[in-house]
Formats: sequence, C-alpha cells, structure tokens
Amino acid sequence: MVLNLNVDNANSINIYELIKSFLRENKLTEKNLQNKDGDIEVKLIGLRKGEKLHEELFYSENYMKQDEMIFSEDIDVKHKNINILEFEKTLKEKIIKSTENEIQSFLKDFTNLK
Repeated sequence: MVLNLNVDNANSINIYELIKSFLRENKLTEKNLQNKDGDIEVKLIGLRKGEKLHEELFYSENYMKQDEMIFSEDIDVKHKNINILEFEKTLKEKIIKSTENEIQSFLKDFTNLK
C-alpha cells in the first residue's frame, strides 16, 4: 500500500517501508516466519471497504494557514449570516415533518454554506 501526501510536492510513501524504518530506528525487529522471536508482527491486510489509496486536502476560502501543515477554518465567516434560532426552529420542524433524506439534505445544505 502506498500513502500519497499531496503537500508541497511530497513523494509517495510506502507504508511497509515506513514501518520497517520505524522498527530499525527503535531497535525492534519484525516478527515473521523467518524471525519468530521478533518484537512486532506486521500484517498486510490490504484495503478495507471504504478506504482510499490516496488522500487529498481540500479547503475553502474560509481556511487560514496557521503553520506549514496546519489549517483552520474561520467558522464566524462561514456562518456569519445564520440566525441560530431560525435554524433550530427549521430543524425541529424538519425532524417532525420530514423524511430522513430531507433532513440529511437540509443539514448538508447548511454545512456547505459559503
């Protein structure tokens, strides 16, 4: 499995090589068929349902770069025109009168506000 870090043109990282490097740096050995007395057993299980091979970072104009690798979102800017009491009232009405899909759609629309 390969982990791609798409930050500042970083190269792909082979997870197994990363694990072996971690073991070497910590003076540990891999437990396997050739080394039954090893410290740590590594199981290669492949992808599970829903897992991705690649990760990409996406952010909106509301995000601010705090550090080289840390971003934060200005929630006040994103939701500055929201009347929280009106939102709560609408949500309560949706819960009583709407289907699950309609409630999910309402919440998705709310969270995607610009």
